This record gives sequence, structure tokens and C-alpha cells, in this order.
Amino acid sequence: MTRRIGHPYQNRTPPKRKKPRTSFTRLQFAELEKRFHKQKYLASAERAALAKTLKMTDAQVKTWFQNRRTKWSRGRLSLETRSLQTSHIFSPAEQLPLIAVSLDALCS
Repeated sequence: MTRRIGHPYQNRTPPKRKKPRTSFTRLQFAELEKRFHKQKYLASAERAALAKTLKMTDAQVKTWFQNRRTKWSRGRLSLETRSLQTSHIFSPAEQLPLIAVSLDALCS
């Protein structure tokens, strides 16, 4: 039986450096947002055309749309949750019924 020397992960190749965050111009951002409001999903040909128009890569447009859909989805869920909580608290259907009691009954 051979013994290993050192940590088992020591011989692995070092991980690749993370790519720096992409900064979009105001024009690119405005066009991406405008397109997103019209259309939440793009076909590959539409994505390629938009990327070319905005001088971006196909992957950048694809990633931007994925991230934007996630943000949009979270916002929708948050609004629905708040709406349900508010309607639950103030819903007239769930309020306790009023009980009519005569003053004579209370005084006797």
C-alpha cells in the first residue's frame, strides 16, 4: 500500500480566475430593458441579432436575460406574498361576525 504525501487536492490544477463583472453602457442597458419588457425570452436568432446591434456577445445577452428574468420573478413573488398577507389580515370574509346584543339582556 502506497502512502500519499500532502493534501489530496494539492495536485489539482488551480481554478480559473473569475471574469470581471461586465459593465453595460446606458444605451445597452436601456435597449436590453426595453426588449425585456416586450419579450421575456429570446430565440437564439433574436439574441444574436440583439447582441450584434448592441456590440455585445451572445453569451452576455443570454446571461443578462437570465438574470433579469430571475429579478423579475423574485419581484413578482414578493408582490404576491405581500398581497396575500395584506388580504389575509383585512379580508372581510374572514372577520368575526358581529353579535347583536340588546341592552336589556346586558342589564338583567
